[in-house]
Amino acid sequence: MPRITPTKRPVVHAAAAAAVIGLTAGVLAGCSSPDDRTPEAEPAASAAPVTASAPAVVEAGAPVTADQPLPEYTKAYELADGTSVAVVKDQPLPAPVLAEVQAQVQAAMSTALAAGSDESIWAQTHDASKQLSGRVGSATGKRVLIVYPAVGMLEGENVENNHRVWIPRDVPGGGSNTQQGAVDAANAYVASQADPDEWVVIVASE
Repeated sequence: MPRITPTKRPVVHAAAAAAVIGLTAGVLAGCSSPDDRTPEAEPAASAAPVTASAPAVVEAGAPVTADQPLPEYTKAYELADGTSVAVVKDQPLPAPVLAEVQAQVQAAMSTALAAGSDESIWAQTHDASKQLSGRVGSATGKRVLIVYPAVGMLEGENVENNHRVWIPRDVPGGGSNTQQGAVDAANAYVASQADPDEWVVIVASE
């Protein structure tokens, strides 16, 4: 009887198989199209910052509203009739504003002059002028210098009795026996400042 010899199967070593698999994967990867890759997401463009526009320039005396945006150094001054006008720090006070402020100062200083004895009037008028300067300055944005009448004696005077004098508030040596002398001293003081346009001189009469 003839002998049947079995056919030998090839033996594939694990190392060789791994090499073949790796080579095949490399070939496949090399053959892939760039279009097959997922594109990276581009960063979102940041929104441009929003810059608020500056309020438009307003001239002193122009009609404004209380809630209207105004440029720096500009205020809305409410008049007695309920309307408001612009006041600007380095511009003259509008005529209606100056008239109202003048009336307020006159009324307050007249009250101070009429109160108390001659000995107390000096202090009362001084305190009233101080309060008025702050109040008017806050409402208008201006630096306020009030010239007012008082009763007393000026520094350096050789007199015996208190008498009518005129005081330009906070002006060293500016007191005078005449209203005009005190006003001149006030105006000279303002003119000597670095910012004379920001000042206003208000004169109270007797």
